[in-house]
Amino acid sequence: MSPMVYFVILYVFMGLVTVPLLAVGILSVIGLFRPDIRKKGIRQLRQPFVLPRGTKSEYALHKDHRRLEDEVIRRYGQDDRYP
Repeated sequence: MSPMVYFVILYVFMGLVTVPLLAVGILSVIGLFRPDIRKKGIRQLRQPFVLPRGTKSEYALHKDHRRLEDEVIRRYGQDDRYP
């Protein structure tokens, strides 16, 4: 690979690391004067990585679905039309 590719990878990596750190740093400085803004900003930065409290993960939904299927089969028996 050419040296130009390494520089592009380095710049992308630096951007992915420094931009969030810079945002957190700015929010921390703002938080000295306005703690509510810091709290809202950090919550907004964290939002894509945290599930809201009311939602379930795909695994939990599938687990509930299987539990309900098993309960229906237990109560009403297996449908004869489908093997």
